[in-house]
Amino acid sequence: MYNFERITKERLSHLVILYKAAFNKKISIDFLAKKFDTERLGTGYLGFLAYDENNEPAAYYGVFPYLVRNGNMNIVTAQSGDTMTHPKHQGKGLFTTLAKMTYELAKNEGIDLVWGFPNKNSYPGFIKKLNWMDNEVLIKSKIKIRTLPVAKALNKLKIQWFDALYASICSLVLQPKLKEFIKKENCGIPFIAKDEVFFRYKNYIKNRIVIGDGKKNLWAKVESSLLIGDISCENLEDFNTLIDGIKSKCAILGITEIIFICNAINPDLKFFKQRQDVIYEDSLSYCHLADWDDNLAKSMSICFGDFDTF
Repeated sequence: MYNFERITKERLSHLVILYKAAFNKKISIDFLAKKFDTERLGTGYLGFLAYDENNEPAAYYGVFPYLVRNGNMNIVTAQSGDTMTHPKHQGKGLFTTLAKMTYELAKNEGIDLVWGFPNKNSYPGFIKKLNWMDNEVLIKSKIKIRTLPVAKALNKLKIQWFDALYASICSLVLQPKLKEFIKKENCGIPFIAKDEVFFRYKNYIKNRIVIGDGKKNLWAKVESSLLIGDISCENLEDFNTLIDGIKSKCAILGITEIIFICNAINPDLKFFKQRQDVIYEDSLSYCHLADWDDNLAKSMSICFGDFDTF
């Protein structure tokens, strides 16, 4: 027998327990409090916890509100994220039960669309049990760089003080001069709004940088590779100038590849397709909860920076 409760700020400590049990990952309450602080969109804490007979957290399912800009319209949607079940309670149907409760809550809170990127483990459950629709497999664009794999080695070692030092060196070499990445339009295609308010919210994740001169810019982070979240360039010449400059700096830093993930409709993909040094691979599937706003879901431009984990 399980008890179900809506997630609240006071219950975030129970998510910390589940993160550790499900993923062996240590997450701070402060980090979660900032991630769940979405009241800027008029709603938040959209999810449910399941508790066992001892009132211990057993599972969680939730979604995070995201603003979609479609021409002059602002539409509040939500991305599925932070789904987890304690190993002791797997196979009990909690994923499906919690998800359906969350979708009902989201609809009552004015959410028009729920979307996300299920991994290979959760994908069957979303499609077969929760009426999700697979729109397409996202495209991973990779640019290889000949250099020593310093970034990959450090990311594998995960030595905190060394990571902090390397992050400082990356900032010095990459020279991020802008504090915010603003994308005001997207060639008439609906997209996840990235404005000043969005970037103040995203500050809960550290070590994201904006590289550019105000005219041609990209939002990125360095892990084992340089991961591009989003791009703002008006033409191919600006794009190539920006990427070629970053390639040279990545060689100095020991970063062996640049990666950008997007769907086929994303306008920035055309820049990558006009370069000769890009390799393409399949990434995660971009899916949505069917029978809500299917037209919006299928027409949205998606990129790496739209992931709740970016």
